[in-house]
Amino acid sequence: MDYRAVVVLIVKTAGLVLVLYTIAVLPVHIGSYIANPEPSNALLVWTVVVPFIVPAAVGFFMVWLPATTARAVVGAPFALGTELERLVQPLIFSGIGLYVMVEAVRVLAYYLGLDAYSRELYATGAFVDPSVRADVASHVLLLVIGVALLLGARGLSALIHRLRHGTS
Repeated sequence: MDYRAVVVLIVKTAGLVLVLYTIAVLPVHIGSYIANPEPSNALLVWTVVVPFIVPAAVGFFMVWLPATTARAVVGAPFALGTELERLVQPLIFSGIGLYVMVEAVRVLAYYLGLDAYSRELYATGAFVDPSVRADVASHVLLLVIGVALLLGARGLSALIHRLRHGTS
């Protein structure tokens, strides 16, 4: 079995899902921008452009350069005879981290745009609402968790492997 081909296929699939999801959500962002009574440039950038560009760029990178992405997550070049679990598990954790991180960035960009729009139109920010502050705080925490999963996938995978199979 060619482990490298399986890992590359998983990365390509995850990238394609991310791109398709981003494209599917775009009409919602555009619609909410157009439906606004007084749209502004800041609102366009933070609620439409940033939430589209960031995940789409990451997804396209994963589709066009899957081996580079997999190598960055798994570490050293693919070794022959490596267990599939040891290769795929960090990719799965990184994929979850990437999804959580991109989703948190999308929501935080929305709130930044909403805040800029509120300041421009009403001379008060959106962060005066306690529910907005709570949602922003939870998405900042999700961003930290996503980054930790993305950057610490190999370590977490090694820890889980040690817990499952004893120390090695």
